[in-house]
Amino acid sequence: MAATPHGGADSWKTEVAQKLASLERRLDQCMQKLAPDAPQGFDSRLGQLEKQLPKLELQLGHYLGATTGAKEAVTAQARQLSCVEERLSSQLDAVQASVQVYQSKVGALEDELENGMNTLKSLAKHQALLTKLAASEEEGPLPNLSGHDAQMQELVLDLASRMSQLEHVDRPGRTNTLESAPPAEDSQLRPQLQQLQATNQRLHKEMLDVVAKLEEHSVHLASCRSRMEVLEAQNARPAVK
Repeated sequence: MAATPHGGADSWKTEVAQKLASLERRLDQCMQKLAPDAPQGFDSRLGQLEKQLPKLELQLGHYLGATTGAKEAVTAQARQLSCVEERLSSQLDAVQASVQVYQSKVGALEDELENGMNTLKSLAKHQALLTKLAASEEEGPLPNLSGHDAQMQELVLDLASRMSQLEHVDRPGRTNTLESAPPAEDSQLRPQLQQLQATNQRLHKEMLDVVAKLEEHSVHLASCRSRMEVLEAQNARPAVK
């Protein structure tokens, strides 16, 4: 009679033990699903992470230092670019002022050259008249010499007026030999003709020199503008964080 209750107690313990074993198996399965690469469970994985943590902290400090250095370098480059931009802006203003000065000089030289050309045209008429007078004197006295004298007087006055306009042009120039000389009778106007022709050639040469300098400054100006555009494009980029 006493064996039955004792046997019932053993059955209950066995059932509880089986349920505990079943729960442990299910827990192991869940642990394997959660961490299949860590056969010993979360403790093993946590140990690995703790071992890697100092190395990760060291790498993080290195990256932070590199980022700080890069930020300082970018800031220094930005300051340098700002200084370069200011210097280029000053140079651009100077070039523009030089271009304006050269343009005004070109305009003045063009006016002087036009006056010289007009003077040469008047002298050509004068030379033709002198040639005609020389030929007429060889044939005989002219009946209307007073009319020719009036024309010569008019040309001389025109010559004096144009010479007064060109008196301020006193820069040295190279004197070329005349291709055709006026008649020997006009010995008084011959030096003036030579001086005017030399002045005309000098003005033409100086105008070409100024045009060449103007083109050189135009190329420099275009180069400065392109460099400023590059600097503006670089400054427009977002700063590195």
